Amino acid sequence: MRDAKKLTFRWTRRVVGASFLAVTRLEPVGGPSSRGTNVIWSKQSVLLAVSLAAMVPAMAPRSTPNTRPAAGDSHQAAVGTALTASDALARAQAACEIGHGGPASATQVSQLVRLLADDTRVETPDCGHRGWGNTFGAEPVVCLSSPAQEAARALARLGPAAVTPLLAALADPASPVRRHAAVALGLLDDHVAAAPAVPRLVATLADVDWRVRRNAVWALGESGDRTVVAPVSRTLADAHPGVRATAAHALGEIDDVRAVDALIGALKDEDPEVRAMVAWALGELEHARAVPGLVTALTDADWRPRAKAAWALGEISSADAVDGLASALRDEHVRVREMAAWALGEIESPRAVDALVGALKDPSWEVRAKAAWALGEIGDSRASDPLAASMKDTHAQVREMEAWALAEALGR
Repeated sequence: MRDAKKLTFRWTRRVVGASFLAVTRLEPVGGPSSRGTNVIWSKQSVLLAVSLAAMVPAMAPRSTPNTRPAAGDSHQAAVGTALTASDALARAQAACEIGHGGPASATQVSQLVRLLADDTRVETPDCGHRGWGNTFGAEPVVCLSSPAQEAARALARLGPAAVTPLLAALADPASPVRRHAAVALGLLDDHVAAAPAVPRLVATLADVDWRVRRNAVWALGESGDRTVVAPVSRTLADAHPGVRATAAHALGEIDDVRAVDALIGALKDEDPEVRAMVAWALGELEHARAVPGLVTALTDADWRPRAKAAWALGEISSADAVDGLASALRDEHVRVREMAAWALGEIESPRAVDALVGALKDPSWEVRAKAAWALGEIGDSRASDPLAASMKDTHAQVREMEAWALAEALGR
């Protein structure tokens, strides 16, 4: 179940790109799930699953296969001309159309690359990729797009034919061109064709524009190339918190335990959003060496790193985290308490029973339900009387979960 859950979340991240890093960097992927049919979601996870919910609407994979009829030469020429239209939305629309045009559109690559400099804000064009919606790699997009962003998406869809021009664009004097070129390379699904981009993206980590560096490190994370662990790890010390947070996300994507020590050190980053993303990445790596640092992070001054540390400890599932997580059930923030209850259910240690029984009286029904679920996962008979006594809870979902947990505790 754990592997299936992780693969599901990993697929959603690749569909979404990294918009949550730019828009809601505090909500990295991950969250509670239970075994069997008894699933309880945190609000963060519901947001993920429904939009995907905050991160994926009804979305096709990153490079959506072309499902349109092949366009004639005259149509292609007309669309190509529209790339230089006076109206920015028309330029964005044309770029989008070209991205869906199939192999014939490869002749438009150079024009699309030139459009990468056009950051004029427009409404997101609806030309068959509405699922991209609020997502553009690591770029912040909320119901808006630009000709440059549509051009980058189109170039990614065109695949190998766009790689060499995009590599050249990484050295363009205009930072918007470099920024969007990095995202386009990260969106490429053909990793074999994109392989020459890896060393160029590593070199781009030294770009003078922090947004270019951010997008380059995001693209390296999407590449999944484990040879970049060292340079991406060094980016955890970048001067800009947006770059550092994206570097942590990239290391979680690459999923190589050689990044553990660098990430543990970054748990002390001065920016709480970075610390939260670092905790998430350590949860993705699931290495026991991270447990002490994550337990310490449960007392972070900001609730967001505390919540992500609790989630990460649940992913690692080490009994060494039980005492820290039990204390986190008394945290002042409801999301930390909820995630701590979920993590204790994942660890399944009988040592957590007393603390979870206490959480059955939490003011938040989400925490009470998660505590009941955790007690059911542990299946210790000591929880049966408290669960039975709590069956009059005011919230139906809590009562339902308590009934299931009681049956589990009694071994039925």
